[in-house]
Amino acid sequence: MVGGLDDGVVTPALSLPPAARSPLRALAEAGAAGAVYLVLACLLYWPATPFGTGHLPGCACGDPEQQTWFLAWTSHALTHGLNPFFTHYINAPGGANLAIDTAMPLLGVLGTPITLLAGPVATFNLLLKLGLAASGASMFWVLRRYTSWWPAAFAGGLLFAFSPYLAGQAVRHVFLSFVPLVPLFIPLLDDWLVSRRRSPLRSGLLLGLVAALQYLISPEILLTSTIMAVAGLAWLALRHPRAVPERAGALARGLAAALPVFLVVAGYAVWLLVAGPNRPSGPVHILSGLGRYHADLLSPLLPTSHQLLASGALRAAGDRLPAGSTIENGFYLGLPLLVLLCYFAIRYRRVPLVGTATVIGLVAFILGLGSKLTVSGRAVGVPLPFAVFTHLPIVQNLEPARMSLYVQLAAAVIVAVGLDRARAYGWRRAGAAAGHGRPAAGQGQPSPVGFPVPETVPATGKGRGQSPVPQPSAAGPSDMPVPGDPGSPGRGEGPPGRAPGWVRPAVVAAVGVVALLPLVPQLPIGTYPIHTLRFFASAKVHRVPPGALALTFPFELAPHNDAMMWQAASGMRFRVLGGDVFVPGVGGRSTWHPLPQGPPVLAEVLEAGQYTKTPPPPMTAGAVAAIRQLCARSHVSAVFVDRKALYGHMFDLLVHRALGRPGRTEGRLSVWLNVQRDLHGHHG
Repeated sequence: MVGGLDDGVVTPALSLPPAARSPLRALAEAGAAGAVYLVLACLLYWPATPFGTGHLPGCACGDPEQQTWFLAWTSHALTHGLNPFFTHYINAPGGANLAIDTAMPLLGVLGTPITLLAGPVATFNLLLKLGLAASGASMFWVLRRYTSWWPAAFAGGLLFAFSPYLAGQAVRHVFLSFVPLVPLFIPLLDDWLVSRRRSPLRSGLLLGLVAALQYLISPEILLTSTIMAVAGLAWLALRHPRAVPERAGALARGLAAALPVFLVVAGYAVWLLVAGPNRPSGPVHILSGLGRYHADLLSPLLPTSHQLLASGALRAAGDRLPAGSTIENGFYLGLPLLVLLCYFAIRYRRVPLVGTATVIGLVAFILGLGSKLTVSGRAVGVPLPFAVFTHLPIVQNLEPARMSLYVQLAAAVIVAVGLDRARAYGWRRAGAAAGHGRPAAGQGQPSPVGFPVPETVPATGKGRGQSPVPQPSAAGPSDMPVPGDPGSPGRGEGPPGRAPGWVRPAVVAAVGVVALLPLVPQLPIGTYPIHTLRFFASAKVHRVPPGALALTFPFELAPHNDAMMWQAASGMRFRVLGGDVFVPGVGGRSTWHPLPQGPPVLAEVLEAGQYTKTPPPPMTAGAVAAIRQLCARSHVSAVFVDRKALYGHMFDLLVHRALGRPGRTEGRLSVWLNVQRDLHGHHG
């Protein structure tokens, strides 16, 4: 018999025969769990509503506004026959290659109905909550395949959905917190290469599709998932070397099937990333900026200000760690959960799923420590494996702290399987649980309801043991663990014997609650109002010619993305200079603060008020001339100035002098809609 990740994992159902669990029931369970997670996700942002259009979490600036714009752009591109991966609506006239940024086009496609009905802000807010719920439901569905007790799977899904990683990223990054596809890699790889319940062709087709969809949400998450998958499979190969030659053929055939599917769905986006137009040379991010977000050796033990149930002293200590109180610090587990994880990992180390999850969690944590080890916030100078990544193309753009996703995923798997088995067998070591009269391997064991069940109930693709595990192929013997074999994972546990009653499940559930309580996130996640000027959401914006190029103040320069939000509110009526996007800068190197070419005084004018201590714009003839030259050279059609922005009244006066007339007043906004005519009519 060929083993799988579930060998020794799924305990016999003590109240329901396996055949009674239909695929429909499995989906219903996952849907019910997802509904509960969705309610909890909405409470996390309360009193902000799921479809809120007037607020953004984290801040009304920077990343939340950028991602809102990406959602608006994808919807606009789909409904107007434009390229969703490349835009001329920011960084005009050159445009921007969105495939190298966090454009998450798949989420834009999924959210298009909401965007068209309620706007991109509502889409962003809804996707944050759906991301948490869907990620938890996906983990629940996967764990039900490997457990018989639904509360154990629910606890694993709950831990994953509201872990410090997801709850932290859900403050600002929907592309990093919308991860329901990541848990699906577990059963896909299991059925393909471990248990071989599915043919390499079908496995490859499914894997290629899921990988492509994940790429269109976040290439970073797909890349780190691949690294973790390689680590897990390498561990299984080391544990079972005689099975490797047999699986190598299945691996090759599956990859041959996966690659075409992946390229059909995501190939164009990949080409744009590696060789497309407007791609910067070298790393996209500043590596020193990425490297400062990493774990500390004490990160799993010290909470931060993002945890609700923690003392002030411990929070202060956690906030002083490298990633500190930022949303990137997702490594916290807490002492109770860490003790429970160690107990389950040691006791069930022979269970392939637990052993593999333990290895993945440890590898993710080691990589998450960054290039050099830090302990309690102090660098000790010990080089670590992540240093290799900083010298490799593509992977050098990874951020160490985001490996915490897989620390939390591994914890969810270990907790669910451990609680399931503790409920079935108790907390004592194997010998006492086994009792006497254990049936010989292959003879089956009596279940509490009187039906013979195998010593280990094998899980199927539906996760309920409805069909037997396939026999080994003729390609060769397998040394994967087999139930009843001396090397079988979980050996010595023995059958659960009689039903555990209510006391043991209640105790196990209580232990799970105590272990998970320290991870409760700080409530609520702060939201901030969006001050979109009324002109851009009204019919008056239709006076602007479609696709007109606009000069704005505040100038579109991250993290002050007012102009991008004006675009989104107007339905992408106009293009803008600048943009919060990665483009080639000086020497072709990456920049996310693109400025138009011009004399130094132009940069002084456009950057006025953008950053701390930036001076006001110079009110000189040279500044006026620079604005005129910019409008003439770039064929600017419209100018929008928010007079109440910092130094807005000064920029308004400069434009007045450059164009020879004041702008039309629309509330706090000054509007010029015939810039080229004004330039020709005024020779300043």
